[in-house]
Amino acid sequence: MSKKALIEEQTLPAAPTEPLPEDNGCPLIVKEEVDEHPAVTALLKKYVCGQACQVWLGMLWLFFAQISDVLYPLQFGLILDYLTAAELSGDKADPNYTKVNWMVLWLILILLVSAVFRGLQGELFVRVSVSILNKVRDDLFWAIMCKDTKFFDSNKTGELLSALTADCEVIQNCFQMNIDMTVSSLYVLGMNTTIMLFLSPTLTGWTFLSMTPLLVMIMFYAKMYRYFGKETQLRKKALSNVSQECFANIRTVKTFASEQTEAEKYEEYNL
Repeated sequence: MSKKALIEEQTLPAAPTEPLPEDNGCPLIVKEEVDEHPAVTALLKKYVCGQACQVWLGMLWLFFAQISDVLYPLQFGLILDYLTAAELSGDKADPNYTKVNWMVLWLILILLVSAVFRGLQGELFVRVSVSILNKVRDDLFWAIMCKDTKFFDSNKTGELLSALTADCEVIQNCFQMNIDMTVSSLYVLGMNTTIMLFLSPTLTGWTFLSMTPLLVMIMFYAKMYRYFGKETQLRKKALSNVSQECFANIRTVKTFASEQTEAEKYEEYNL
């Protein structure tokens, strides 16, 4: 059997065909058609919308930070233009560079404002992501506990532990990093597009037209990234199962001197 087939055997089976009795407060579970990708919209509605105020406040801080990032090169360019014009014209009206000093002070103020808003946004997103992660783990643990004994017979302990740890951390990283980067990129794109349209609409059109092949490559890369991410998660589950079984039955492993066999099995999934 191929290595990929062995890893795919570690995935969780489908939900039971018969509904579980509603006992001990456990919800009634009925088999449903599950999409290949989990309901991301439902996930956002259930967990992110509960933190809507904090999320929008974080977006606002991020917006102010992006404005400061755009104003920084503008102010720096104004300083260079002033110094260059004064040097070329031989103007000695400001020998002490009083105006330049004020321009530099404004530049420092812009940097400080950007750092403050960036720090507020980062701290807020971290708190929201941790809160969402805790809720996801609580719901997942509750859903697992509501399963019948057949579910635990057909699913290994290491696999369930991996779902509670590694899989949940993927959701946290998605919100903490990916959403932050996506929103920042959209802000920068909108600001740069506005400036480019103001300077030269024709050049802006040609620029976006030349970016079409790049967008196609990005879509292809995103699909490949999603595929390799799924393979990585399956390998992590397989590694967790192998190590869990080995450590749980360490006396048997030692009795039959199977250390090398277990190490080779772990190395096979770790490639």
